[in-house]
Amino acid sequence: MKDLNIIISEVFDIEEKEIGPELKRNITPEWDSFNHLILISEIETKLEAKFSMSEVEEILNYNDLVELVKIKKQL
Repeated sequence: MKDLNIIISEVFDIEEKEIGPELKRNITPEWDSFNHLILISEIETKLEAKFSMSEVEEILNYNDLVELVKIKKQL
């Protein structure tokens, strides 16, 4: 998920080495509601993966995001 990590790094303005399972919406200051929407938009554009609103709302951490992107890329 190198491409995903690059997107996360750019949107949150953090280094890739900081990206992993410990990245969580309710703990990571950079992962606020505004950046969450930007992140989803960038993923949809750059990885060509489309998400429903309910899927977007259910993403609570890095692992959720990775699994959802994997599912979308297989379709």
